[in-house]
Amino acid sequence: VVGYDIYNIDHETGSVRIAWINQLGKVFGQGQEIVVLKAKILADIHAGTRFAELSNATEFGGANAGLLQGIGLSTNYIETGVTGVDELSTLNHSIFPNPFNDYTNIQYSLPNAGKVQVVVFNHLGQEVIRIVDEMQAAGSHQIRLNNHELNGAGTYFYQIRLENEGQSISGRGTLLLMK
Repeated sequence: VVGYDIYNIDHETGSVRIAWINQLGKVFGQGQEIVVLKAKILADIHAGTRFAELSNATEFGGANAGLLQGIGLSTNYIETGVTGVDELSTLNHSIFPNPFNDYTNIQYSLPNAGKVQVVVFNHLGQEVIRIVDEMQAAGSHQIRLNNHELNGAGTYFYQIRLENEGQSISGRGTLLLMK
């Protein structure tokens, strides 16, 4: 469930319960996404199969916690194929500053906890330094790479790899150390 901190997934019944609370409220426009579910499909889904539906317990409240009436919700589409898989096979990451002189920061976001490796390679593909090799919690992380940890000015490549329950996702990037 993307963007929600409070949810429950019952794997036996296939139900997902979501709660969202904001004392300031939030305005949604027509056609705007309220919930995005990402699911890994383990078997074929045949035409006519109900994939997602709203239960009769679905309700929306106003800023004063009053029940709102007359709200219609719909499922616009289900994305399938390679594009759905790609989103789950890469990590969000960034590096700044880049190019750099003294140090650079590598930021990345883990979708779930697992064993993380962050490795920097030279232009020949040889490992220069393994910055991270440990279990990490889901969420945002930042590491600092100092220029003295590399072999002089030049172009380097980094790879962030997350392994969890037999699955592996990764992100790659380029960094440039200036003199």
